[in-house]
Amino acid sequence: MTKEEAIAHINETCGNGWINPVEILYDNKPENIEIQCVFQKWAGLSVDYEGEDVHFEELTDVIYSISQKMCEICGKSGGYTIIDGWETTLCDFHFKDSPAKEKHRNTHTK
Repeated sequence: MTKEEAIAHINETCGNGWINPVEILYDNKPENIEIQCVFQKWAGLSVDYEGEDVHFEELTDVIYSISQKMCEICGKSGGYTIIDGWETTLCDFHFKDSPAKEKHRNTHTK
């Protein structure tokens, strides 16, 4: 998956709030790493890749942790949210603005 494909996929499935972390992943990807997929999973930005690199593995862990605190729609500070059964990370505005039938916000910090 190219950087452009990853950005387009995240923008289409989540919003543009996580574009910067996707760019950081690609800008710091070693030559021996091939990114297969970048996606939202359990309210965080996940990466499937082939190859081994300790520093890149650490980077993906940090990006995942940071993304769990960033609204996936706009990139502002956000928190764990369940929208119609889907785990997401949203800021207060996008949580309140959501037309979801069922929504829940975890008020406890992780």
